[in-house]
Amino acid sequence: MGSLTLVKKKRSKFQFILFMTLYIMSCINLQAQQKFSIPSCLADNVEFWTKIYSQYSTHHVVIHDNNDLSVIYCVVNLDDYFAKDVDLKTKWEKVEEIKDDYRDILARLSSLHYPIDFDSLSAEERHVYILWSMHDDPDKFLQARFAVRAQLGLRDRFEQSVIRSGALHDHIVSTLAIYGLPADLAYLPHVESLFNYNSHSKVGAVGLWQFIKHTGRLFMTIDMAIDERRDPIAATEAAAQLLKLNYDELKSWPLAITAYNHGLNGMRNAVARTGSNDFGEILEHYKSRTFGFASRNFYAEFLAARQVAKNYKSYFGHIKLDRPMPFQSITLPQNTYLRQIAVEFDVPVDSLIAYNPAWRWAIIHNKQTVPKGFLLRLPYRDGYDPREVFVRNTRPAPQQQEFAHRVAATFAYRMAEQNGVNVAAEADILKMLKKPLPLFFDAETSDEPGQSKEGM
Repeated sequence: MGSLTLVKKKRSKFQFILFMTLYIMSCINLQAQQKFSIPSCLADNVEFWTKIYSQYSTHHVVIHDNNDLSVIYCVVNLDDYFAKDVDLKTKWEKVEEIKDDYRDILARLSSLHYPIDFDSLSAEERHVYILWSMHDDPDKFLQARFAVRAQLGLRDRFEQSVIRSGALHDHIVSTLAIYGLPADLAYLPHVESLFNYNSHSKVGAVGLWQFIKHTGRLFMTIDMAIDERRDPIAATEAAAQLLKLNYDELKSWPLAITAYNHGLNGMRNAVARTGSNDFGEILEHYKSRTFGFASRNFYAEFLAARQVAKNYKSYFGHIKLDRPMPFQSITLPQNTYLRQIAVEFDVPVDSLIAYNPAWRWAIIHNKQTVPKGFLLRLPYRDGYDPREVFVRNTRPAPQQQEFAHRVAATFAYRMAEQNGVNVAAEADILKMLKKPLPLFFDAETSDEPGQSKEGM
């Protein structure tokens, strides 16, 4: 009987622990949902971006209204018009023709007197008329004529973004936790860069978190030798600080996240001019030349990206996510050339570049030293302590290329034997660094971080 009582107590204790764990997890999930709830004014926008990320690929262009994203005129399949090798500029010329056709239809509808004879309309005119039938504004067709927009689908690129995010998601979540920030902010790079940390926008935003120089220099090193915007780890630290700053100032996550795109001063102005910190009120009443399509939709895009990435199996099936690359780090005690680092730590130059993507041309081509105090990352090796390198005197890097090739070959062989995942991941990173993924930009952009999508 005694042993039976003990088993019951253990089972009861286990059930209590399990209950408390599930309760705490449900509370955390509820808090996250409350922090990033979908305002009713954004429901149509979130649905629109969810379709862009999960339903329409880069072979599709959605022709829609700039202001009311529930109004979708048509979805153009570019494959119906062009071969796969046709350049994007030519494709967009065709898209512009289709947009002009809808502008003409809207112009004709705006010229008709009420009541409109439905039977006198063409099939396309009827289609557009019905789309706007729920709007009472008598000038709706005239206004809509100047708001026809095209958005490229991103399903295929978003799927690749989800795959790439596997290597960084856990690190981003842990960094956000250090600053007391919600874990779901880790989905924001899907909107900013599609998790391509070598991405560049036309307004000069760079990296995973799309910092422009002015903002980036508040938190990171950006000079002729080092650009930490390209380093996902350094940039994540900076992004966490910026998001915390935005939230501490604005006390609202919709506003803080929008400020990441529109700028903190811009959102301060929005609050001051509308007299409200309610995001719906600002969205409806705040008018500014810089508060364009990109800024107005940024929070909705985040909510949609969060929905799709969090439930990626429902949208993309079982895909294999990239795994993090384990690394060791050491603070350089002195200025050191890259080739010298390669020899001292017995790591090929390409691997060092893959693990330290903040290095710019001057360092990569051995024209400038990696500065003293730089936190150098190295591939992880069991039983290896990089600090031992500096116990002995630093030797100058040998100039013979044969020796450098031998070091690289030896290292590649060892890594292939010990951890083939690292070798493949390094190759992917180097490919990304040397050849940025195609970027897609919005026609309306502010001076703040850009977005990796194309629309016009």
